[in-house]
Amino acid sequence: MTIGRSLSHDINYRAHLLETIFDLYRDEQTNKIYIPRFFKELVDAGIRKDDPRLGEMIKQVREAEHVDQGVFDQEHLFLDKEAFSKCVGSSIGVIGKALKKQLVIPDWPTFTSVMTELYEGCRGYTQGQ
Repeated sequence: MTIGRSLSHDINYRAHLLETIFDLYRDEQTNKIYIPRFFKELVDAGIRKDDPRLGEMIKQVREAEHVDQGVFDQEHLFLDKEAFSKCVGSSIGVIGKALKKQLVIPDWPTFTSVMTELYEGCRGYTQGQ
């Protein structure tokens, strides 16, 4: 496979992934994505709110919607397909992996629940050894 074909395949894959994600999370009445819900899905999949891989996307959302901070908590933050595509841009790879549960820890909620349970069970032990 030549480099040109490989790049073309990558661009097509990213476009398809973006289209699929938008269709999965868009509101059918407004044809827009409710960004706090979308970000909640990412957090539930194991992506932290301060994950540097999402930094550019969060910056783009802030600029597109004129939001100073707290894009995870805005109540009325919707993006249409064009704005969503522009904002997601280079983050689509990690977003796709997170939503497909292809991160290192695929079931983040279960993992955090088990870790919390272990921590709470051991918290009373202060002697060491």
